[in-house]
Amino acid sequence: MNKLQRWPLMAILFTIITFAFFVACTGRANGGSIFGSESDDSVAPVLTTRGPMMIMEGEPHDSSFLTKGIKYSDNSGLARLTIDSSAVDWNRRGIYNVVYAVTDSAHNVTTVTEQLRVVGKDEKIIYLTFDDGPSVCTDDILRILKEENVKATFFVTAQFTPYLSKLTDIARDGHEVAIHTYSHNFKMYQSIESYFEDLNKIKDVIIKYTGKSPRIMRHPGGSSNSIFKKHNRDPQFMDRLCVALLDSGYQFVDWNLDSRDASGNNVPVNVIVRSACQTAHHIQCLLMHDTGAKRTTVQALPQIIRFFKQQGYEFGVINSVDYVCWHGGAQKLERLNRLRAKQPAVTPLKETSRPKPVKVDTSASAPTPEQKPTPKPKAADSTVSPKAKKTHARPHYEAPDSVM
Repeated sequence: MNKLQRWPLMAILFTIITFAFFVACTGRANGGSIFGSESDDSVAPVLTTRGPMMIMEGEPHDSSFLTKGIKYSDNSGLARLTIDSSAVDWNRRGIYNVVYAVTDSAHNVTTVTEQLRVVGKDEKIIYLTFDDGPSVCTDDILRILKEENVKATFFVTAQFTPYLSKLTDIARDGHEVAIHTYSHNFKMYQSIESYFEDLNKIKDVIIKYTGKSPRIMRHPGGSSNSIFKKHNRDPQFMDRLCVALLDSGYQFVDWNLDSRDASGNNVPVNVIVRSACQTAHHIQCLLMHDTGAKRTTVQALPQIIRFFKQQGYEFGVINSVDYVCWHGGAQKLERLNRLRAKQPAVTPLKETSRPKPVKVDTSASAPTPEQKPTPKPKAADSTVSPKAKKTHARPHYEAPDSVM
C-alpha cells in the first residue's frame, strides 16, 4: 500500500483518537467517566428534622404530620426524601422510631431516626417547668430532681450572668433547656422584630452552653398576657406574635397549673404546695420559678414531686413542638388560624445558613407515611401531595383562659 492509499486510513484513525480524547477529557471535567454515568459526588445530603414527635392515641393524621418542619438539601440540587413509620402503632400508646432518609442523585444517603410518642388517652403526665433561671437556686433544684429521679423543663434567661454555665449542667442531667427571654425586659413586645431580636440572643446563649438549638419557648407573662399593651398599641399583637413563632418552627408553651410562687417573693411553702398539688388534668404543665427570690419554691419542690408520684403521674420534659398547652386552648387555635388566613405573619427568624433549594418532582404521587427508604432512587420525589388534607394532629391540652 503506497502513501496515497494509506492517507485516508490514517485520517480516519486520527479522527477517532481525537474524538475519544475529547470525550474522556469532557467526562473528567464534569466529574464523570466515559465508562459510565456515575458521578464522583461523595457529599451526603443535609437533613434537618423537627425532633421528637407526639400524637394522641388514635388521633387522625396524614402525611403532613410526619413531614412538617422537615428540611433537606443537596449540593446537586436533586434529592429524595423517604419516611419509614411502619413501626408505629398509631392506636397504641408507646414510643416508636420513625426513620427519615434523603438520597441524592449519586446515591449518597443521610438517615435520621426520630422518636414518635403515641400518648395514651388515660396517661397521666406532669411537666415541671421553671422560668427565669439559671440562678443561685439552680443547683439546689437540680439536686432535688436528681434525688427524686425526675426530669423537668427550664425556660431560661440571661438575667443572672454568673450562673449561665448552669445551662450545661441542666442539659447534662437530661432536663430540657427551653427559651424564655434574654433580658426579661417587656419592651421586647414593641414589635415582632424586637421580640425575635431578644429571642435570638437567648437562643445563641443556649446553643453556646448546651450545643442544642431550642424550638420550645414560653412568652414572658404567657401568651395571654396584657403587659404587652404598655409597649404596643396593636390589640392583636400577641396573636400575631404567636403566629410568627409557629410559622418560624417554634412552639410556645403556657401552663395549666400554677404554683403561685410568682405572687410575691418567697411565698410561704404551704401556699406553693397547696396551689401546685392539683389533679384537674391528666396532662399538667406546672409553672414554677428559678430565682433567688423564690427559695421557698425549692423548699416546696420535694413535697410537690412526691404528691404527683403518689397520684401516679409520669414526669415528662417538653421537647416536642407537637405538645400544645395554650391559654385559650382550642379557641386560640381557631383565632390564630383565622389571623394567618387573613394576613400571613412576618417571620424575622435569624437564619445562619440557608440550604440550597431542592428540586422536587411535584407531579409524583405522594407516598404514604409508611413508605420505606429506597436505597437507590432514580428520580426526584415528593413526600407530600399539594392537595394533602390537613388535620389537627397534635396533642392539644386546653389550658384555662387566663392563668396569670
